[in-house]
Amino acid sequence: MSVESCTSADIRSKRDLKHLCEVEDIETGAFIRCTFAYIDDHERAWFGQTTEMRKYDLTVEDLNRLLQQVPDEKIYPLKTTSLSIVPEETRDKSYIKRPKLLCLDNEAETKLLPQLLLGEAEVLQFLEENPHPNIIRFHGCTVNRSRVTGIALDKYSVILQYRHEDVLQSLDIEACMCGILSALKHLYCLGLA
Repeated sequence: MSVESCTSADIRSKRDLKHLCEVEDIETGAFIRCTFAYIDDHERAWFGQTTEMRKYDLTVEDLNRLLQQVPDEKIYPLKTTSLSIVPEETRDKSYIKRPKLLCLDNEAETKLLPQLLLGEAEVLQFLEENPHPNIIRFHGCTVNRSRVTGIALDKYSVILQYRHEDVLQSLDIEACMCGILSALKHLYCLGLA
């Protein structure tokens, strides 16, 4: 099997999916379609959708049959020389942010994906050179087949929402807001906000 092209996504569980959601009519709540996405071990993207089944009714066999490989150029920008590549030893400890694959059912949004990923990586690279303690740390890009496939960021054990909901100790909201304000002022001084 070639790394460049593959005929089947070969997932083994719904948990292998990066995304699985249902699209409903905003006014009536009626089911429209189910969409799903997968990133394989070679960072190839797969996307599928169906109007025939709800997400809970989909089997692994259905998913493998419906997932179609997405051409790299449709979602991943070419790597530029100015972007750093995340070191392998840091990559495993980082959160890898990927393109928003669920918009692949919208042609206008899909056309923006490579530009959005490249633009975000360039801003994060700039911020890494102009750091602030309250702005997430950028470790570089993941690159495969000469394309940026993801952005490596600090990995946190919990997001603010879960920290607020799950930890009994009260959250110092004033300190939190001061930290956010400080980061925004930093972005403003850099001409980014």
